[in-house]
Amino acid sequence: MSRDAVRIGPPVRTAGAVTAEIRLPGRDAVRVRFSGPDDALADGADSLLAGALLPAMRLDAPLRTAAPVSGALLDNTTRIQAVVAEWDAGLHPIEVRAPRRAPAPSRSTGEAAFFSGGIDSFHTALRHADRLSGLIFLHGFDIPLQERARREGAAGTVRLAAAELGLPLVEVATDLRPFARPYVTWQRYHGAVLASVALLLTPRFGVVHVPGSLSYDTWFPHGSHPLLDPFWSTEQVELRYDGFDANRWEKTRAVAGSEVALRRLRVCSRDERGDRNCGRCEKCLRTMVSLRLLGALDRSDRFPGTLDLELVGRVASLGGGTRAFWEQNLAAAEQSGDATLAWTLRAALRRQRPATVPTVGSSRPPVARVRQLPRR
Repeated sequence: MSRDAVRIGPPVRTAGAVTAEIRLPGRDAVRVRFSGPDDALADGADSLLAGALLPAMRLDAPLRTAAPVSGALLDNTTRIQAVVAEWDAGLHPIEVRAPRRAPAPSRSTGEAAFFSGGIDSFHTALRHADRLSGLIFLHGFDIPLQERARREGAAGTVRLAAAELGLPLVEVATDLRPFARPYVTWQRYHGAVLASVALLLTPRFGVVHVPGSLSYDTWFPHGSHPLLDPFWSTEQVELRYDGFDANRWEKTRAVAGSEVALRRLRVCSRDERGDRNCGRCEKCLRTMVSLRLLGALDRSDRFPGTLDLELVGRVASLGGGTRAFWEQNLAAAEQSGDATLAWTLRAALRRQRPATVPTVGSSRPPVARVRQLPRR
């Protein structure tokens, strides 16, 4: 193990922001920042610990902070490390040392869910709408902070969706993603970023739902995971992984019943304006296929043009770890009697390489284990 430690400087709390320097062994200190509504922000010590943990594991360096942190979080870092080190041989269990903060006498009764406007987040928002007191939109998560126009376009769509759902929207920005990029993949790290923001908003929310992309029939090692997310909880906030009981087809079917979702759905991360869906990328096309099969595509103006089946066949054949989602669409197409679409999807999936699961500890990005399609 490296003798040098990753050291988190004291968080500095100003109006609407928390900043701190994180010093990495043999490297210049990096300043990280969170910003959001001033009355919703905690002191940031727990958030910084969550954001620095996986990069420190990659560097095989102890993690140190002089700022008091949650005792529950400090204890749970052992469990978090055990999980992610099992998944990724390049992440090494390390010593984490910090003063323990005395628990607050009570925690907020507020309940929130992360919300990007996609299928997973709409599913969570709709199913828990009667108990939620807010939604959380994270700037710097899927769209880089420097792409201001595109990010504002996405945020504008999300604001409209939240207003139509009747839920307040809390917007938080952080630059944790570029801070961690040299050390850990986004697939492995994004759950820690969500956790850091949930830990930041404890003055307002005592429960935060994390909309999940994994489900009972399609799961694999992932930065946000039903096994992992609860370990980020503290005395002040409980993180709940949401949606493991429904696969992508089942979630899309539920979301298609909402007129708000059909008006405001945002699944595309490639659109240049950020407020639309391009209708040609993999995420757009498989969502469009699902909506067509549900009879909802014509009820939504969120996708330009008509569904191009030739393009669907080309894109679906590329794989990229989403085979299970396309298989769910194929099963629905066969069941509905949409012969043309079923033939297109079946031919595309036959051209894909069989999906595999890496051995435990592999650093290769995993994909879901899925059944092999019979040849017809």
